[in-house]
Amino acid sequence: MKNIIFIGGIHGVGKGTLCRKVCNDLNLRHLSASEVLKWEEISEKENKLVKDFTLTQNRLITNLQQIVTENERYVLDGHYCLLNKDNVPEKIDFDTFRALNPFAFIIVVDDVQEIKKRLENRDNREYDFDLLLKFQELELEYSIELAEQLNKPHLTLKSEETNNFKTFLYDENFTRH
Repeated sequence: MKNIIFIGGIHGVGKGTLCRKVCNDLNLRHLSASEVLKWEEISEKENKLVKDFTLTQNRLITNLQQIVTENERYVLDGHYCLLNKDNVPEKIDFDTFRALNPFAFIIVVDDVQEIKKRLENRDNREYDFDLLLKFQELELEYSIELAEQLNKPHLTLKSEETNNFKTFLYDENFTRH
């Protein structure tokens, strides 16, 4: 699926907003991993904990294979890590990313205090700062590791950096086909 850019980041970092802005401007199709997975069919909407990583990631790849066509370019927003059933950040299996085989890896990061505020406003509940910090650090580290292991381009962004995102896509020749 070399016509997919994978963009990850923790919940509330702003990756969906960033993707919508850039995809609209560049005529790319934005996919959310939650929508592709049909998350509401396998978990409660408010629940961010993943009970069975293998099931969810196999479902993601299978559903993507049914959605993605060769003549379109996609930006898939999702996660490099997820909160397991014990509420601990855990890396998604390397084989998922090997099967996905994206064109490039992007990670969106932000000030964890700001992310915490966004999540609490959005979800109307309390979030643990240290957990969010650990989650974001693991996502960043793993995104770099995946890009190196799969020999793919990598970019770290803040959610408001639409121009840097567009420049990266252009410079990496993702938008010119």
